[in-house]
Amino acid sequence: MGDAERAQAELTAFNVTTEFFIAKSAQLGLSGSLQEQNEDALELLQESFEADPAWSKKGSFLAKEPHSCNIGRLIIETDKAAPNAVENFTKLCTGEKGVGKASGKALHYKGCAFHRIVQGFCCQGGDITRGDGSGVVSMANSGKNSNSSQFFITLAAAPQCDGKHVVLGRVTGGSEVLQKINLEAASSDGRPRTRVWMLDCGVLN
Repeated sequence: MGDAERAQAELTAFNVTTEFFIAKSAQLGLSGSLQEQNEDALELLQESFEADPAWSKKGSFLAKEPHSCNIGRLIIETDKAAPNAVENFTKLCTGEKGVGKASGKALHYKGCAFHRIVQGFCCQGGDITRGDGSGVVSMANSGKNSNSSQFFITLAAAPQCDGKHVVLGRVTGGSEVLQKINLEAASSDGRPRTRVWMLDCGVLN
């Protein structure tokens, strides 16, 4: 959850700074780890980094470990009452469905965003081809016989959905992840306040 490009840039900068510290700490009279350095030591380290063209060209100086976009894992236990929907969902989790004929895109949930997150209701994702499109996991649809790759996870009890969607299963691990999404990314109109996506996915044996 968050700005993936910024997080990656910050991680790269932090890794370069860590490498510089390991290479130059003895020369600069610094001991301990990078995280143990005080303000004066970090100022000296930054001045040395920025004055060294061989290192400064590798990236920016960042001594504080950046915030991770990974907010945790959701574990979903599938429902045996919907075998066809579960099989489709599972193959989209593993990437077994291959590549879409029309879109040319991988039919895989990995990297796919939750494009609709309604506060106190649901977060919806799985729009593999376009990307625009508590704890109960169901297939999303726009009408009769319209189930595809999109699915949603309820963020609270949703009796208004009863009988309208195929229930795939229930979240059995990671309820705190759903709470964080509801608090920090959801909105009343469903437009995510910050980007939320599936970093990776698969099937647990």
